[in-house]
Order: sequence, then structure tokens, then C-alpha cells
Amino acid sequence: QFRPKSSETLKFSLTWATATADYDLHLYALSTGQTASIAQAEHAGTTQPEEFSQFLSSTQDYAFVVRGWDGPAGSWSVAIK
Repeated sequence: QFRPKSSETLKFSLTWATATADYDLHLYALSTGQTASIAQAEHAGTTQPEEFSQFLSSTQDYAFVVRGWDGPAGSWSVAIK
């Protein structure tokens, strides 16, 4: 869970170590009552990175979720810029 310091568009980028794995990245706005993600990267296959950009408000809490879609488990990393 996090809250951005300022309202701005941020880029989320997911990479992983296991070349044969396929992960997806989802972003949720926590206080909106929505159960669906507000942004996601769900590219087919093992192509890296999974990326999206999203405008975030400094008055809102967010959470991102990494989901394993296919292949073996392994380590992953999310960069937010």
C-alpha cells in the first residue's frame, strides 16, 4: 500500500528473473470501493517488462498486485517512476 507524494502520472514496470514465467501487474485504488483494478499490464507470453502509466492522486491510497499467470514461480521487481 502506498500514497504518492504528489498528484502525477507514474510509470509502473514489472520484470522477473525466470525467463519462462509470465507475470501480470495490477493497480488498485483502495478507498474507491472498486474491486477491479484501475490499471493493468497483462501482455501475452513471457515478454518483459509488463508496463503501464497511470495518473495517481496524492489524496488516494493505492496498492499493486503481481499475479503469476503461467510458468514457474520466481523473483520479480516493480519499478515506479
